[in-house]
Amino acid sequence: MAAAIVAGLGGAAVATAQKVVTFTGSTGDDVAVKLTVASFGNAIAFRVGANEVKCNKGTLSNKAFTYKPLDVSDPGAFSDKSRSSSTLGKFTFKSESKITGTATSDGTAWSGTYKLTTRVLKKGTRIDTCKVNTTWHARRSASRGRYSLAGS
Repeated sequence: MAAAIVAGLGGAAVATAQKVVTFTGSTGDDVAVKLTVASFGNAIAFRVGANEVKCNKGTLSNKAFTYKPLDVSDPGAFSDKSRSSSTLGKFTFKSESKITGTATSDGTAWSGTYKLTTRVLKKGTRIDTCKVNTTWHARRSASRGRYSLAGS
């Protein structure tokens, strides 16, 4: 196993090569998802494909987005809670998301939940709310995976 030593102010840290495996699948609403997992069952990144979100007064088109880094304190499981805000002309979009995932006991698949709430504001006044609340499932992709240095 290859290893690299990185010197830091507090001493040395060892980064070892890890096999990275990709899992692909979809949400209950047929939106593509991709989960990247390193050895030891630690999820690295979760990607949700572009999608249309139902709102109280219409729909919202979301671009594909990758959530990373993820909370991987428990190998074989991950979670992420995040907030973001963006502005487009007179409109402000305030989003809150929560993603969870768990591996099957044999490690060949993952599943979890994906929740997203976006509040649409115009000049500071809320004009609409858009919500996604769905499950997702992903299986190991046909590719053999790639190798990378941990932490890179």
